[in-house]
Amino acid sequence: MRIIRYHEIENLVKIYKTIVANMECLKGEIAALSELEADDYISGMALGNVGLDVDLGVAVDRGHAPSDKTGNIGISYKNRFETENLDLFKELSKEFNLMKNIINKIDIGFKSIPEETRKIITLKYLDKYNWYEIEDKTLLTKQQCQMRRKKGIETMRVISRITIEQYQELLKILNR
Repeated sequence: MRIIRYHEIENLVKIYKTIVANMECLKGEIAALSELEADDYISGMALGNVGLDVDLGVAVDRGHAPSDKTGNIGISYKNRFETENLDLFKELSKEFNLMKNIINKIDIGFKSIPEETRKIITLKYLDKYNWYEIEDKTLLTKQQCQMRRKKGIETMRVISRITIEQYQELLKILNR
């Protein structure tokens, strides 16, 4: 198991907010997907007594049974819908869990570095300050800030233990 290098953990810190935003989107997609059900019309066809009222746009009781062929088509569509929904749910959940795992590892690494270093990394990567603004905020020289940032990122890399495979998979998801 090979863990990511310095520039890769630095990149993850830079895109931290993007990862969190993507997690929120995935959470919403998963929630919406879990609320979906097979179309009433397809279910009704399979059960035998429902038709579609085009004017109302809803399934209504027609009082008669469909043919076996219609029922089989309805069941086939319902099964396909459920299978595809399940597959999509699994894929989205896998992506969400990968992102959550990486964010948790970054957070653990971030909490392990000194407060002043956390402040520097936050100002640089999350708040997008330049080195001169960071100097003003921390009352340290640019070189001191850069050295602390470098040590902090390296500590985060070692502690977080994010693998190259996890990193590459995350980038594939984010770049789609």
